[in-house]
Amino acid sequence: MNVSAALQWPASRPWWCILIAILFVVAASLGAKNLYFRGDYKVFFKDDNPQLVAYENEKVSFNSSDGLIIVVVPPDGQVFSASSLGLIREITKKSWQIPFTTRVTQLQTISTLP
Repeated sequence: MNVSAALQWPASRPWWCILIAILFVVAASLGAKNLYFRGDYKVFFKDDNPQLVAYENEKVSFNSSDGLIIVVVPPDGQVFSASSLGLIREITKKSWQIPFTTRVTQLQTISTLP
C-alpha cells in the first residue's frame, strides 16, 4: 500500500473518519472515569512499614491541628484605627507566648484576604 492511497481514503470518506474519531473518543472516555490522582505518600509504603508507622506516631504526638482564633471587635467598629491595631499587635505578641505555638497570623501578616 503506497502513501498516496493511504491518504486518499480519509479524503474520500470524511464522514467515516469523523465517526471513527468520535467512537475512539467515546471508548477512551469510558475508561477515563476510573483515572484519578492520589497525591498521598502512603501509596508508596505498605501499612506495616516500620518507618511509616514511626512517622505516623510522631505526627500524632507532635503535630496537632488545634487552632485558636481571637476575634477583636472594637466598640466603635473601626478595626483599622490606631488603638485597635495597637491592641491586635499586643495580642499577637502575647500569642507567641502560648505554649507550643508554631504560627501566629494577624491582619498585618495575612498575604491575601478573601
